Parts: sequence; C-alpha cells; structure tokens
Amino acid sequence: MNRFEKIYKNNIDMVYRLAAAMLKESQDAEDVAQTVFIKLYKTLDKDIFNDEEHIRRWLIRVTRNETLNFIRKHKTEKNYEKKYLKIENVKAAGRDFAPEYERTDIIRKSLETLPLKYRLTLYLFYYEGYSSAEIAEILGKKHATVRTWLYAGRKKLKIKLQKEEE
Repeated sequence: MNRFEKIYKNNIDMVYRLAAAMLKESQDAEDVAQTVFIKLYKTLDKDIFNDEEHIRRWLIRVTRNETLNFIRKHKTEKNYEKKYLKIENVKAAGRDFAPEYERTDIIRKSLETLPLKYRLTLYLFYYEGYSSAEIAEILGKKHATVRTWLYAGRKKLKIKLQKEEE
C-alpha cells in the first residue's frame, strides 16, 4: 500500500463525515470528498507535510473550503437553505458514516438549525476531538473567536433542545 492509499484509508471517513455535516445529500458529500483527495494526491508529491496530524488538519481545512465552494456553486438553486447546510444521517457504500447523529432526531434537527460556523465548530470539537486552539488553527480564526462560537453554539443548541422538550 502506498502513502496516498494509507492516508486515504485512514481519513476518508472523517473527510466524508465533515462534508456530510455541512451538506444534506450523501452524493454531494462524496463529490466533495473525492475533490479533496484529488487535491491531496496532487499535493502529496510536493512533500509539504510534516506528519500525519499535519495531513489530517490539511484535509479538514480543504474539506471545509471545498464544501463551502460547493455550496456557493449551488446557491442559485431553489430552496438553497433547505437543500444544503444541514446535518443528515448519511450512508454510503452500505456503511454508516455518521452514527453519532443517530442518537436522537431531536439533537440532529436542532443542530441542523444552527448557523454553519457553530455547527462546524461543534462538530470538530465534539466529534473529531479537537481543542478550541486546534480548531482555530485549522479554520484560520482567532482562538477567542472559536471559543465564542463554541459557547454561542452550545447556548443556541441548549435553547433549541429546551424548546423541543416543551
């Protein structure tokens, strides 16, 4: 197994889940993941990566950017807000890539209503296990901004979940 295949095998689920957390359609998430790994394949020969964690962070950053590009490209479609920017329990190739979202429909639906910046930050923090400082570095934002997004996202999610319980 060559280096690219090893990186692909170790990271495809994470890249797909991240794209799926930002998009509604599993096919769209697959397209984004494919684009990300094509970019990795072209970049891998340049030997710019220090270690596996550097590659993982690069993949997250590129996945985020490619997903946002995909969304911008499809902005002209009717019902843009309804079609994209939602978290879905997506499946591909017969494997469940997002078991975390199956816990309850209430949490999933509440997460769907959050703005993208909160959803993405909460996803990286809770599901990928990155610290707020690491998320800031990955997203190219200030650490204080990420902490604010985490705080605000949790607060908004809590309010939405309380409303659902009533």
